[in-house]
Amino acid sequence: IIIIKMNDELESLLDSRTAVQNPNSVKASSPNLFSFIKLGIFLLSITSLIFLVTLKSKNGSENIRTINTNQLVSLAEILGKIDESTSGTVTVSDVSITVSSPGYSTLKSLELLPWTAIAEPHRPQYITLKSIKVDGQTVDLDNELISVSWLIDGKRYEGYNALFTVTSTGVKICTVTVTALPSETSSEDTSYSVSHDFDLAVKYVRRELRALTDSDRTEFFDALYTMYTVNETYGVETYGNKFKTAEYYLFKHLNGAGTSDCDHWHDGAGIVTHHTAFTLEVEQTLQAINPAVSMPYWEYGMDSILYPNNFADSPIFKDDWFGQSNPLNDEHRVDAGRWSEIKMPSGDKYSTWSISETGKLNPFVNPYGIMRSPWNKNPSQYITRHNATYTMTQYPTMPSCSVLRSCFFSKSVERMNDCFNGATHGPVHIKIGGAWGEGSAFDSGTLGFLRNPDKLLLFKVLWRMGYTRCPSDCTGKSLEECVCAVPQEYIDRIGAKGILLATNVFYILNKFISSKATDDFYLSILRAIEDPGVAGEMFTSAASFDPTFWPLHGAAERLLDYKRLLVQKKMITDFDESWGYPAFDRTSGAAYVPGICDWSNVKGVNDLTLPNCTLDVVCPGHNELDLLEFSDFLNKGETYTNGDMYAFIHPANDDLPYVYDTFDYDYCAEVGFDFLDQAAAAAAEEETNEGEQPVGDAPVPPPLDVNNNMANPGQNNGIKGA
Repeated sequence: IIIIKMNDELESLLDSRTAVQNPNSVKASSPNLFSFIKLGIFLLSITSLIFLVTLKSKNGSENIRTINTNQLVSLAEILGKIDESTSGTVTVSDVSITVSSPGYSTLKSLELLPWTAIAEPHRPQYITLKSIKVDGQTVDLDNELISVSWLIDGKRYEGYNALFTVTSTGVKICTVTVTALPSETSSEDTSYSVSHDFDLAVKYVRRELRALTDSDRTEFFDALYTMYTVNETYGVETYGNKFKTAEYYLFKHLNGAGTSDCDHWHDGAGIVTHHTAFTLEVEQTLQAINPAVSMPYWEYGMDSILYPNNFADSPIFKDDWFGQSNPLNDEHRVDAGRWSEIKMPSGDKYSTWSISETGKLNPFVNPYGIMRSPWNKNPSQYITRHNATYTMTQYPTMPSCSVLRSCFFSKSVERMNDCFNGATHGPVHIKIGGAWGEGSAFDSGTLGFLRNPDKLLLFKVLWRMGYTRCPSDCTGKSLEECVCAVPQEYIDRIGAKGILLATNVFYILNKFISSKATDDFYLSILRAIEDPGVAGEMFTSAASFDPTFWPLHGAAERLLDYKRLLVQKKMITDFDESWGYPAFDRTSGAAYVPGICDWSNVKGVNDLTLPNCTLDVVCPGHNELDLLEFSDFLNKGETYTNGDMYAFIHPANDDLPYVYDTFDYDYCAEVGFDFLDQAAAAAAEEETNEGEQPVGDAPVPPPLDVNNNMANPGQNNGIKGA
């Protein structure tokens, strides 16, 4: 523009001078000189334009000076807040970035986690620059001359509140750039920008089931239903290799928890690692079906407050969620809602079995040919539930804040493993599964102390150690004809009291047994627990086929996560994370077999040879270096030991593909159970250290040398039935 003006001014000047000398002859007499001057001006114009185009191309945008975070130079023009003469190093500070998904607020769990922000994969969400300071001065992001851009996972987004999507998990280094544009009145045609790198953790967010939006909850249930209804061939072809069926997961849980040698998943230190890995494997199946889905958790502790009189009032048991908690039909089958027509898988393809070759009884098929715990004589083809255990209810509510806080106050992983096996989550299984069909076991009225979940747990001890035997085929028989029983041969040879002593049942029930008890009384106890009756899935090793199983264990993991994060923040300094589980104590009331029973010397189901039970070894699956049945969570073919899995599930692990939405237990604090109450924690520790004293006048049991890499006695009842 200036050059054009110069051209005009020059032409005017020449005209005026010529007019003075000879108004009629100058242009005509000097055409070469005049043309030469104009040609020079034209060439100067072309050269200037070429220079400007080159400069624009070099900078990539209209004369923007890019300044990195650590070496900012001459940031004079950002809203004029820094003097134009400023030069040298300029700092960026107080950068506040948030990410939110439509329908949800910013994650509260981020307060304890190490990343700048958390985003969810396969979900449109907003990333917002809330504030930024340059050389201590806050940039006015509302100013129309300020623009914000983002570089996230290789893609660029515009706006201080930008809508974006990512598709892969992991912690990603992203960049936000703030640019100050020149104003119309600015004397310098230059823009200035400042860039800041930040870490964005892309993880699936596990939210409490009731906190999901309606659409997200529907998508979760739809994906879960697909897992139950699509066969493996179609599922893998349609959804990929991560797809597994509900039958596959039932097989896996039966194989881990339902075997007669020992329980490889419960009653030991492997309780948390197995169930977190199992839940993650299923979550990745759901994500193969719908990549935006994550596994919600059920914070059942809230139900103890919200529904103290009837846990079934919880929306968890709505027909279009998980269905009835206590079906009233004779079978106790879920007969309404989306799960009402889901059938238990047939056990036909698992029926061929060699006890001598495997060293254990067939764990996959019950006497009616259904995939259930082999001792569970449940003939129903459908998922079953009952809200009572042998007509009584031992637990009035779901695990309470008192129980959860007591577990949280544990001073070691060893003790938390113990309460996770027991009162922290076991009652949920029992209240949903239940048991019935006890027959005449309690008709005498003298054995009411057995009319509770202990009947089934004590039965399992007898069963694993071989003292009670169950029929393998009850086809065409009634429940009354299909019973487990202690063979008379054992009673004649060992005696009822001898069997109770050998299995530790005597010491568990000691406080109910008079010193004047007769052999007939011991026999009545044995007859009351020799048969388990019928149990709903959730109170058995077939629990994983009941869909309520899947959101259940996240509550326990979240509790452990909270503890580990407070340890990392040094808000808790006395928590021992050494691998372990409390040493077995016969007088503690723990109803499980603390070892391995080898059945390889038993020729068949009718052979009454007792298995060889060794009680000085740890059941495989509970040692720190035992290899888990889970792998490839990161699509790298990786495998995990218990120790590896415990490290992997640390909530601050960059590679962990999920995170919980919050670690708050405000609902407990509101009813007087503050998890950060140090005085209450100290009192709980003092109470734990006092231990439990033997009750009654039973003989002191001989000590067990349980070589299980563990220490510190004192454990909860083995409530979880497998």
